[in-house]
Amino acid sequence: MLATPLETATLPPGIRSRFVRGVNGLDIHILEAGYAPAGRPLVLLLHGFPEIAYSWRKVMPALADAGFHAVAPDQRGYGRTKIKLKTRTSSLDSSPSSPSMIQESSSHPTRRWREMDSNF
Repeated sequence: MLATPLETATLPPGIRSRFVRGVNGLDIHILEAGYAPAGRPLVLLLHGFPEIAYSWRKVMPALADAGFHAVAPDQRGYGRTKIKLKTRTSSLDSSPSSPSMIQESSSHPTRRWREMDSNF
């Protein structure tokens, strides 16, 4: 059974919930804001234990208003991104929810990393 995105009513205006399907065999749930117009710089918001992508919902509209495409994935095994038992990963670089895989899936050509903590 396929997981479903979050209901629009549970999210702030301007944030959508969807899946990036088939990333190393997983369907990764993401929240995103500032997805239009295309070509905006990507800001990838990663959560830690025991958080989920929803933890970033209050920050994402401000990033979108500042001109960024803000993406917050539910990392593997959290929220709506489910672990598939036959998926085997050996490092962060090959992890289905690693930043590089999500960045490549979202068609953003460049990578600029800055770490943020959702415990603010």
